[in-house]
Amino acid sequence: MFEWAAYGNPVQPSLHRKESAKSQGLTFKFTSYVFCILTRRMLAMKKINDYGTGIPQNEIESLARLLLPKIQEFFASEEGQKQFLEWKSAQASKTKQSIAAGG
Repeated sequence: MFEWAAYGNPVQPSLHRKESAKSQGLTFKFTSYVFCILTRRMLAMKKINDYGTGIPQNEIESLARLLLPKIQEFFASEEGQKQFLEWKSAQASKTKQSIAAGG
């Protein structure tokens, strides 16, 4: 004689099946979490292109931290605004000339 107790009732799953589904969900979440961590580490370890300069990234960042405030200060001044507008109009005229020349 066939008994559902031996194989589990498909209509009413046993507690073991619920725990199994729960643990599978946790396993999936844990696997996803580990995958995200490893992906972030791999991206962090990716070699940054120095465009053949050989300058270490930390030195480039130090130089940028040194120069950025001065550049921002210059472009906030009247002289910087004037030069920027001159550059912008020169770029617009170059674009018009290249379009007129056909490409």
